[in-house]
Amino acid sequence: MTSQDAVLPRILGIAFGRLDAPVQRLHGAGAARYRGSASVEQGESWLSSLACRVAGLPRSGRELPLELSVEMAAPGEIWTRYFSGSAPMVSRVSEHDGRLIEQLGPARLVFELSEAQGVLHWRGMSLRVFGMPVPRWAFDFRARVSGGQTHYRFSICARMALVGLLIRYEGVLHVP
Repeated sequence: MTSQDAVLPRILGIAFGRLDAPVQRLHGAGAARYRGSASVEQGESWLSSLACRVAGLPRSGRELPLELSVEMAAPGEIWTRYFSGSAPMVSRVSEHDGRLIEQLGPARLVFELSEAQGVLHWRGMSLRVFGMPVPRWAFDFRARVSGGQTHYRFSICARMALVGLLIRYEGVLHVP
């Protein structure tokens, strides 16, 4: 696979060209590695801790060293995030009907992507866990990605009914 097979340019089409330059470079490059740092906050409930453990989400911490590896793997990409002090967080991402599909452990998420003033916005539209659908009212997953110079900035927040905050993480990757 080549960088022309990258998932986000296929989903966003012409809007991909309006994203901040570092966001375009990271999501259009194909296979690559990036380094940076992130702060992670897991929810405090026992349900949140259990869900994070099952999904392979990172532990809480401030300014943790972070490495992202992107691999091309038909029909999409594999994103492996290495947060210091946590097991690797591995996602398989692909496109279906103009939406981003992310398989993360036993969770299958469908995101609607949009661009506004160079910023990439993700909004969770559906969720299945162990193949079982979760009602749309029971979760709120959002991400915001922007860039400046050689920095790719990200902010992700996942909340669930009865659980509250599942996880929030934000940080920066260096994208030459």
